[in-house]
Amino acid sequence: MGTGDTPQNSSKWNTPRRAVLIYALCASAWIIGTGLLIDWPPTKAGLLEISKGLAFVLVTSLFLYTLIHRHVARLRVVEDARRQSEGLYWSLVRTADEGIWILDHVGKTRFVNQRMADLLSYQSHELLDHTLAEFIVEPTWDPPAAAKQTNGDRRQGDYRFRRCDGSFFWGLVLSCKVELDADKPAGMLVLVTDITQRKESENHILRLNRDLEQRVISRTEQLQSQTDQLRQHAQTLSQRTEALTERDKQLTEAYESLEIFSSSVSHALRKPLEDLAAGLEQAMSVAGENAADPLRRAVARVARMDSHVEELLQFARLSHGKLPLEPVSLITAVTQVVGRLEQAITQRQAKLTIGEPLPQVQAHRATLLQILANLLDNALRFVPANRQPDIHVWTQERPGWVRLWISDNGPGIPAGEIADIFEPFRGKQLDQQHWGLGLAIVRQGISRMGGQCGVQSDGGSGSQFWIELPRNT
Repeated sequence: MGTGDTPQNSSKWNTPRRAVLIYALCASAWIIGTGLLIDWPPTKAGLLEISKGLAFVLVTSLFLYTLIHRHVARLRVVEDARRQSEGLYWSLVRTADEGIWILDHVGKTRFVNQRMADLLSYQSHELLDHTLAEFIVEPTWDPPAAAKQTNGDRRQGDYRFRRCDGSFFWGLVLSCKVELDADKPAGMLVLVTDITQRKESENHILRLNRDLEQRVISRTEQLQSQTDQLRQHAQTLSQRTEALTERDKQLTEAYESLEIFSSSVSHALRKPLEDLAAGLEQAMSVAGENAADPLRRAVARVARMDSHVEELLQFARLSHGKLPLEPVSLITAVTQVVGRLEQAITQRQAKLTIGEPLPQVQAHRATLLQILANLLDNALRFVPANRQPDIHVWTQERPGWVRLWISDNGPGIPAGEIADIFEPFRGKQLDQQHWGLGLAIVRQGISRMGGQCGVQSDGGSGSQFWIELPRNT
């Protein structure tokens, strides 16, 4: 018995051999019986004929046995290969990751593998004789359409299955017709792949797409609303720009009018004052000793009036117009101002200390000279007459800026007056020589040049004024 043979298979293969043996026995019996009937009692010639007949039967039996043995051997090899292939096939079917469902020609379940049973949470035998449509929820499985498939024609689709416990899963179904029995119509082979995760991912993507679309719509509406608001703001800004342009035009015209007015005031006030001062000086030269003092006091008042007019004109000029900046050497500017105030410095016997270096800054030269003159003049003028003025000038630097300090040994500034010391007509007026515009001119000029100014004082031991301008790079 060959490998894998069973008693039933061994009997199947031994049947042709038995047929040859029966043939040999029957043929031998017929030859012997026939020879004895014809030649009885047997003769030598009759026995010889019988021997020839038996020899022929033996030879033909051996020949038939050889042919049948070879044919049976070939059939056994084919059968073994078929059996091995079938075993491999059923092994693959039972262990496949896909569910395998075989239906007969009327749609009844003929076989399901373990994977298919596990997908549906049934035992394999519980699915027999049931139809595929009983377990599909959506879309409907159409047996007539499946029956119209021809051999080799495949049908594919996504279907939702109901499990034994009432839960669901999605499966990719691939079906095709197969010949199950030669004497019966074709059945159907169905492969089912679990695609639940893929379906959940697709549904998740669909939800995300819908959410994204909704967000895009909402965002588009917001952007449209914001665009409308921006358009309204732009229109409002345009209207305000036009109003500011008109206001700037009006201010320019007002500044031009103020310039003309300033020139007119300068001519209308200073010319008569100059004439008056000249007349008083001429009167002093011819007047007697008794009239000289009143005339000198009148000349001093005229000089103060001229100084007031000059301060007003300077403050007005700094309030408008352009101040082009250029590199200005602080040491040169301070030296020039000291030269202008040389007579006052000599009269007060002031001590002036200038600390170097005094670097270059970006400034309007004429305005900077006026600011330095106002600060140094204040440092001289507000020191009491019984005290020698002690003035120090130095600088401090920080990235991009230069701060110039001017300190004096005057009476200082009360704490309550520091906050508004640079306001017009708020300055300290010890000798009534000015209208309180000197420090206002300082702040206005520094501001127009893009700088800052300030003061430090403890109200009893002098003051330290400072101005800060961009360093020339």
